Amino acid sequence: MEVGRRCGLAVEGVGFPGHFLCKVRLAEGELVIDPFHRGQLLGTEELKRRLASAVGDQVRFDPRLLRAAKPREILVRMLQNLRSVYEGRNDVPRALSAVDRLLLLAPDNVRGLRERAQLYEQLGGSAAAAADLERVLNLEPNAADVTALRARLRRLREGSRFIN
Repeated sequence: MEVGRRCGLAVEGVGFPGHFLCKVRLAEGELVIDPFHRGQLLGTEELKRRLASAVGDQVRFDPRLLRAAKPREILVRMLQNLRSVYEGRNDVPRALSAVDRLLLLAPDNVRGLRERAQLYEQLGGSAAAAADLERVLNLEPNAADVTALRARLRRLREGSRFIN
């Protein structure tokens, strides 16, 4: 995107479901480009096919799916992708690093706090995992799994007491 901008093109990132794309605004209209497949130009039919491949028939194609992503949204998507790659490789420290950065952008993200607590547990960080679970319970005191969360928190606190 930045290379295109430096060449004078109006390039924007698009957080299309299942695949990040770019959009170039020209006087004649917009071009949608797949930057990860050698700049392939994508027409409406190809976009519909890709959407169906990513989410099935749950979502119908709508031009609003091609809205420009904000820089923060792009960063969040990149960090989520990194987290997913690291988890797939069972690289817990790097997955934790990605989730840490996601939580810098959205400190009260309950899903992120839950994920980080799990990663801390895998690394033996009972106290840090407990702190995240306490935060989850404060943010969602009526969570569907509140009983299980409290039991897990108790186990973590007991475990960290024996370690310290």
